[in-house]
This record gives sequence, structure tokens and C-alpha cells, in this order.
Amino acid sequence: MKIHFIGIGGIGMSGIAKISAVRGDVVSGSDQSPCEFPGAVVGHGAANLPPDVDLVVRSAAIKDDNVEVIEARKRKIPVIKYAEMLGRLTQEKSTIAISGCHGKTTTTSMISYLLWRAGFEPSYVCGGVISQLGSNAAPGAGKHLVVEACEYDRSFLSLSPSCAIITNIEEDHLDYYKDIDEIVGAFRAFAGRCSGPVIGSLDNARSGSLLSELKGKGESFSIEKDADWRARNIEVSGGRWSFDLLRYGRPYGRYTLGVAGAHNVSNALAAIAACTWAGAGQDVLQAALTDFGGAARRFQKLGERQGTLVIDDYGHHPTEVQATLKAARERYPDRKIWCVFQPHQTSRTRIFMNDFARSFSDASVVLLPEIYEARPSGEKKVSSSDLARAISGQGKAALFLPTFDDVVAFLKEKATPDCLILTMGAGNVDQIARRFLAE
Repeated sequence: MKIHFIGIGGIGMSGIAKISAVRGDVVSGSDQSPCEFPGAVVGHGAANLPPDVDLVVRSAAIKDDNVEVIEARKRKIPVIKYAEMLGRLTQEKSTIAISGCHGKTTTTSMISYLLWRAGFEPSYVCGGVISQLGSNAAPGAGKHLVVEACEYDRSFLSLSPSCAIITNIEEDHLDYYKDIDEIVGAFRAFAGRCSGPVIGSLDNARSGSLLSELKGKGESFSIEKDADWRARNIEVSGGRWSFDLLRYGRPYGRYTLGVAGAHNVSNALAAIAACTWAGAGQDVLQAALTDFGGAARRFQKLGERQGTLVIDDYGHHPTEVQATLKAARERYPDRKIWCVFQPHQTSRTRIFMNDFARSFSDASVVLLPEIYEARPSGEKKVSSSDLARAISGQGKAALFLPTFDDVVAFLKEKATPDCLILTMGAGNVDQIARRFLAE
């Protein structure tokens, strides 16, 4: 087919465009910003659509009034969303789909890497670049497809998984969902689309409750409770997390992780369960998890400047912020943690203001540039300055520095060799880390 992708620079869109190109489709695309996809056009225009294109795929951010969408419909070319295109791919392979409000990208990366190490040659589409595979997506000759399944816009209901993972269910995307009950309902529908096992966490009350509805279809994992896959004797030594694994109550080896944090022990349990279902053996999983280096922007070490360590992370929800800072404190106990947090979306900042304020307990200092608006809504009721005041009210040093220039200048003047600078957020806050290292 000849397929045109509108918004081809997005991490998911570029992934399925890569797979489409390698499997023989003729791919074109456009994006508002320059991107690395070969031949992508910068900017949107009716002339970007090739004259004989068969299908147009648009990202979730592309609306009906986009000039390329209008042109495609004028020419009676089918227009589908990214999720629908990904759903078509899931029907062609034995698909492992990873959902949840946190941990999707890391768990997707883990499973893709573990199956690759096992020699299964999986295809994969991930929300971040997998460090050791060098890409966020690739077609593989094997029978498995590993995909990140996003709940926003109910995108994951376009998928047809053979095995599903639910890492957790929490309140998020409340600019789209009415309340937590509606979110749970979407995950219930996602689980219902899976033809095989649904692997979920018992440590999260809502995913645990959903598992109980699935009768014999559900498989559980936990670091706190008895479960089908249970981590015991968790230890941190030399910056690495290790644990014993019980599989259906029987010992199934000891595992050491190459990525930081107790939350990644939980992610690893889900990955081990899914890869075991796919046919991978215990020995290769133990070895591969030790070597797994994570995904881009997931507790990614970017470098050092005069002894100051710089790490970047995608966390943008209070639960993610708290878990990542705890991991940083445990992995680097002798460093002062300076967290540069860029809130993501005015609505999320307003709704979770109090939860955010309490989530920085493991930081020494919190620096806040202005909120990043990924989906502008016109809502400007709060600012990062409001969050700075709320964090200060919890007894934590917090400073509002509106621009990236302000933050970089402050870090260059004040950071000391015993600091760990941790940039966090789903926007472009990693630019601060890279500028600090380069300037």
C-alpha cells in the first residue's frame, strides 16, 4: 500500500511508519516540526499527499480541520487514527500489549529486549527508544509483536492482543475521562479484547480488583502480596535491585536488574510473566534483565559536568514522580537531588496539585519552569508558580524559574559536584539537562 502519515514525527507514529516501510508499504509523511523520518515534509499542506496514496493515518493530535485530512476526504482516501493502524498490525502477529497508567514504556522495552535476547526476533512499537535495540520500533521475523497500549482516547480498544498486561490503574487523563470509574471501564474493555492471559498487578487496588473479575484468564504479580508471580527478599546493593521470584508459589530463580527502583521490580515481574508465556526460558530472562539498560527518558543518565551527575526521566504524574525520586535516593544516597520538574498540562497540574506537592519528599531542591501544554485548552487557571508554593508548603525548597534560560543559568551558578540533577516531565524539559551539559 501507499500510506501517508500525518504527524509522522511522533514516537508512536514513527514506529508504525518504520514497520510499514520495512514490510513493503510505500510511506510518506508530514509533521509540524522537523523529524528524523526519511522524506518527511515539515509543515502541513494539501500538496503533501501523494497523488496515488491508498491510506492516510493521523496521530491523535491531528484534528478533523487539518488541511491534509480535509484533502484526503475530498479525494475519498480512507483516513484512520494511529491506534486503528496499530490495531491492524496486532491482528497479524501474536501480540503482547502493555497497558497501565505508569510503567508502559519501560515494561514494553523490557519485553522487547528480553524476547530479542531469547532469539525470538519480535516486532515492537514502544513509546521510547530502547537503548540496546537502538530504536522505538522495528519489524521482526518472529511471530510476536510487542506494543505499548495507551488508554488516552481509549486508543487501546483498537488492539487485539493475545496477551495483555495492566501495570496499574489510576486517575489520569481527566481532560478526557470523566472519572476513575470511566477509566476502570476502559481497562475492563481492553482486558475483554485479549484472547489469552491478562497479567496484572495486585499491588494496585484497581488492577487487582479487575483481575478478580477475569476468572481463570487473569494472572497476578506483586512485590507485596501472594501472587502468581511474587518478588521476595528485595535488596539494593551497589545501585542494583535484586529479588527472589516465586512462580505459582515455587522458587523460580534470583534476578538482578540493570534499571533502578522498586517500581521496576514490579515492571520486571510483568515482563517475566509475559516472556515466559511467549516461551522464553528462565536462564535467558535472568541474564537479559541484568543487562537491560532501559529506554530513553526513563531514568536515563545523560552525563556529568564537573562532577555533577545529570539524569533525565519522563515521569509526569505524582505517582511516577514519587517512585522515580525514591529510586534516585536509593541509588545515589550520597548526592543532593535537585529535581527540575516541568508540569505537563494545566489540567493535570490543577487536578493533582496537592498530590504533586507531596510527591517531592526525596528531593533536596525542586526547580519548576512553566507548565508544558501538549494539548492547549485555553485553561490558564494555574501556573508552575502555584505548584512551587504548594511544594514549599510541604516544607520542601521549591523555586519557580519561568524559562529554560532561567533554570540553566541557576544550575550553572549553584550546582555543586555532589548534586544529582534530575530533569522530569513529559514535555521538552530534557533540553535543560542537555544545555547544562553542553554550555
